[in-house]
Amino acid sequence: MKTWATGLIIALLTVVTLKGLEGVPLVSNEVVYIEVQFHYIGDLTYTTWVEVKNYTCEIDVPKNVSFLFIRIESLSPLTFKDIIDPIGRSLIKSWEFCGVVKGSRRIAYVNITRIGIYGTYRVIFQDDVRRDIFTLISIPHEVNMSKLIIINPFKSINLDVRSIFKSKYDLYAVLCKVAIITGNVDLRSDLQYYLTKRKEKMLVKGVGEYIIDVYDVLVFGENITLTNKANFTAYILLNIKPIILENHALKVAHLVEHYELLIENPLNHNCFLMVNSPRVMDFNSSLKILSRDPILNVTFPDQYCVLEVPENYSGRLMFFKFNYVFLNILDLDMEEVSEYSAIVEYPDGSRVEIEDNRIPLIYPPYFAVIIKIPYQSAIRYSTASFRNLSLNLYLNMKDFVIRVTDMEGNPLPNASAKLFSFSTYKYIQGLSDGRGLIRFRDVLLDVNYTLLIYYRNVEIAKKVIEVSDNNSFIEVECPLSRMQIKVIDFMGNPLKNVTLELRSKMFTETGVTDSNGNFITSLIPVGVYNVTAYYGKLKLGSFTVNFTSRATATIE
Repeated sequence: MKTWATGLIIALLTVVTLKGLEGVPLVSNEVVYIEVQFHYIGDLTYTTWVEVKNYTCEIDVPKNVSFLFIRIESLSPLTFKDIIDPIGRSLIKSWEFCGVVKGSRRIAYVNITRIGIYGTYRVIFQDDVRRDIFTLISIPHEVNMSKLIIINPFKSINLDVRSIFKSKYDLYAVLCKVAIITGNVDLRSDLQYYLTKRKEKMLVKGVGEYIIDVYDVLVFGENITLTNKANFTAYILLNIKPIILENHALKVAHLVEHYELLIENPLNHNCFLMVNSPRVMDFNSSLKILSRDPILNVTFPDQYCVLEVPENYSGRLMFFKFNYVFLNILDLDMEEVSEYSAIVEYPDGSRVEIEDNRIPLIYPPYFAVIIKIPYQSAIRYSTASFRNLSLNLYLNMKDFVIRVTDMEGNPLPNASAKLFSFSTYKYIQGLSDGRGLIRFRDVLLDVNYTLLIYYRNVEIAKKVIEVSDNNSFIEVECPLSRMQIKVIDFMGNPLKNVTLELRSKMFTETGVTDSNGNFITSLIPVGVYNVTAYYGKLKLGSFTVNFTSRATATIE
């Protein structure tokens, strides 16, 4: 499944000012651009980038735009506050925050549908509250540790941060710069937050220039474990600065000790979030659901709480201090299903097969769970349990197959198709095989989709369909056929080597008659064509034909 937001945001220039123990916050002078996709009537798209200044930017929306897709990717945790149309009306009262992805960058996005007024739209941003993780810390100059660490193959070393610095401060976190010269090194601690990952050049005397991986990691806790996963010795340059949390340790700890689960696919049916935990009150906080709908807040006055999630929900669930995700798959009779496979995909692209139904959480633990279930199991229901929290949601998906044919019923290979739903704002794309079949994987059921079929880059069919249990296969006859043209002289003799040019509003084809004076076109869309015949440079004549099926025409 492919989303239609594929551009990259240019948001990489960051200047950071660090001072001593005066409590001066980190300052970000980052240049931020947002990506704007204009979706025109007729399935055309245009992408541009607009600079954000003083938390505001302006977008000029031209005519014939049906909806906008706006996306921001930056090192700063910016989110959308509001969007104002040309006559001053607010268009958005909620936003969707998409977490930390691609190293340190955060992504937020929003859709503006049903564009009715054209002109200048003003987009207003705000800081996400979790920026406090960074703005409440200060770093002293005088303490710093930098050393070369050597780790043997498949071995680990432990670093005690407090003993390294012999600090008089109550250390809570350190900022690590890990430069991996050789080896495959994994850094672990009580809690960590990857800020950046980048490539740097390093000049080694007598050896030459290396391209090395460098990680900046914000580490919470006193112990750091470095593990070499390679079968050769690892060499690491480690630079560590302690971070002192002045009078804000409790608040920062509260902000960072949460986990979030990303639901990749919007669900068409209502689902329910059920919390059953005697420890929920210990956290003294609420569970938040962030979606395109207004933010839903649930407090925990008791040990039990049930939250109904709206239809077509796509967003993130925030929860606190859980070490594992336990995954159970149930059928409609609530019986446990053993015949399935599940893979966890992490933001860096790595995949881990689930064993014993248990998914270990990394920080930040954003992941997608890919579940494959045999069709005979007829699975429609899933439960993912989070230690003291369980999330119940419906898996209401199956494959959807389309057979594409021409007007004579022959299969049409190499036709491209797009399946689009305004409820999910996602495209699914496919290409027909030699039998004219296109298979769309994991399509949500009971959803209305717009099906667009293209042949030779021309839209030839458009249908609105509903995918359901009883409607998982359709056949689409496309208005394509072949036109036969015969060219003869005034005596009725066929003329060979006559060039024929066919033109319509969307399609052009050129060919030459054979020894019998005949020319048969390839598959072309029905419609009105202007046909012109040339013999060398001499124009023999032209005519207009309303091509509705297999047609034969004669030019004398």
